[in-house]
Amino acid sequence: MNDLWTIGSLLKWTEGFFAEKGIDTPRLDAEILLAHVLEKERIYLYAHFDEPMTSTELSAYKEMIKKRAARYPVAHILGIKPFMGLDFIVNEHVLVPRPETELLVEAVLEICPKEVPVRVLDMGTGSGAILLSLLSYLPQATGTGVDISSDALKIAAENSEALHIDRAQWVNSDLFTNVEAHEYDWLVSNPPYLTAPDMQNLEEEVKYDPETALYGGTDGLDIYRRLASEGGAYLKVGGHCIVEVGAGQSRQVAELFTDQGFEFVRIIKDYADTERHVLLRKKGKTVKDTKLVKLTGTSEDKNVLEEAGRLIHQGELVIFPTETVYGIGANGLDAAACRAIYTAKGRPSDNPLILTVPDKAGVEAVVSYLPPLAETLIENFWPGPLTLVLPRKDTVPDAATGGLDTVALRCPDHAGCREFLKAAGVPVAGPSANLSGRPSPTTAAEAFHDMEGRVAMILDGGSCTVGVESTIVEVLDNVVTILRPGAVTEEMLAEVAPYVTTDTHLVTGKGVPKAPGMKYRHYAPEAPVRVFVGSADQVSKAVGEVRTAAENDGKRLGYLLSREVIEKSEVTGKDVYCWGTHGNKTELAKELYRGLLFFDEHPVDLIVAEGVETGGIGTAVMNRMKKAADGDVMTV
Repeated sequence: MNDLWTIGSLLKWTEGFFAEKGIDTPRLDAEILLAHVLEKERIYLYAHFDEPMTSTELSAYKEMIKKRAARYPVAHILGIKPFMGLDFIVNEHVLVPRPETELLVEAVLEICPKEVPVRVLDMGTGSGAILLSLLSYLPQATGTGVDISSDALKIAAENSEALHIDRAQWVNSDLFTNVEAHEYDWLVSNPPYLTAPDMQNLEEEVKYDPETALYGGTDGLDIYRRLASEGGAYLKVGGHCIVEVGAGQSRQVAELFTDQGFEFVRIIKDYADTERHVLLRKKGKTVKDTKLVKLTGTSEDKNVLEEAGRLIHQGELVIFPTETVYGIGANGLDAAACRAIYTAKGRPSDNPLILTVPDKAGVEAVVSYLPPLAETLIENFWPGPLTLVLPRKDTVPDAATGGLDTVALRCPDHAGCREFLKAAGVPVAGPSANLSGRPSPTTAAEAFHDMEGRVAMILDGGSCTVGVESTIVEVLDNVVTILRPGAVTEEMLAEVAPYVTTDTHLVTGKGVPKAPGMKYRHYAPEAPVRVFVGSADQVSKAVGEVRTAAENDGKRLGYLLSREVIEKSEVTGKDVYCWGTHGNKTELAKELYRGLLFFDEHPVDLIVAEGVETGGIGTAVMNRMKKAADGDVMTV
């Protein structure tokens, strides 16, 4: 290196030098190191290319170059690694937090309400990055970080102090050995998962990470076996477990946990489309005794409905029928009761709730202004599967609106439901009565499956006649904007509204959706779903190709198909669910969730499903199928 260096010339030289040493990101690494030496942001370098380096700066930078050329990790050189918007102290005693691990934290934050105090157990905490990030974004949460390395725990404690987070305790333990018997809401872990061959082929930078944080035994699953067999004792019933896994390990890890009584929820892919995290839930009976009562449609229902109304006023949860799907009800004017819905469902707290009312008069208690066009929609479509988003009164708590200044309202077309709402005497918050992310229930039995022990009462009003959630619209002046498609279609709205449009998110898939169920992955069964849309012959051909590939791979398929495609494909047996006649959108809407849930009772490796053309209620059906399939929808 020359004695006279500018920022620009030094960056250029370092980039070439790092490239010669086989470093994957030579320019980026050069910029990060130099910005650190200068105590500036990287953007500063580009505005000051001609600025000369001082001898002190140059000397410090030279030492960093030597270390990086020896493949010492940038994070170790700096002693700092950004993660979830926070800076964490790191060294050779802890695993450097990876970007994909941020997805684990984000998955927890999607489910966990900020307002509710939860307890988190982080096994193999290392630097404390996972636990401290969660506590930073969940101000009511507390946690325990566990690690076999006392040196790692010293770093975790330093990070806790640096971030001013005093709600974590640190335990030196070989997994659960020294952990006190408490029931946690969350068990989180990024355990070692590399095999012996993996360890031999490590990138040079990874070799500086501690072996105890990398090597997971012969098959990489040693720690998962212990987490699965011992972890349940430290989780509340209904509590969640999420673990990071290596490439190709997700299904094996999921099976280890389900064999120990856990319920599989979903697999989360990383930025490279690799299955990277497994989310599970502890099964079992919770503290509530759930009463299941059948509505008869006669005077005998009077006492039952009065009891259900009293439970709502007491802050309890009551599941009730509608024409669309079953809803989980709470007093919509009681913030604590609304938060109880989020807890029972594992629902993100920024996901708004819909308030149900028995008639138009119920709107006046919660709406600050009712536009004339909204009145027109009410006159034409209430009672029915239409939800209106309107300006709210201050009487409606933030817990019911996801913090928005609007409230969503609907009057269901189910006589038993409206009688229940009259008995309650308050607007009843009523999102679908399923665990968050799962298919919505269209029978009381399906609601009971997910919510037994989580609610006080379930009112059985028979099977839902529509089968998909209500249409949600926003009304502004003379414009009706569809936020979520449903049985009240764009064509029907256009008959009574001057202008009808669709939310940008529904059209492009981009931006932030405004309606419940649209922001997060939703409607998904345990097995992945692949959807085909086309003629009966085309879908049948596609089904045959998938079946051949599955047979070659030893995978078990489930079939959610029309009668015609079943006949043409010649699929038979208990893994077949017929949703109706080919192209019949109404039949598929009614049977969709029931069909998806069927395969939770008959486990398969992949569900091959047949969709319908959009238009009418088909738009709502395909919106739900696309989300259930995580976008895996093909027109054939």
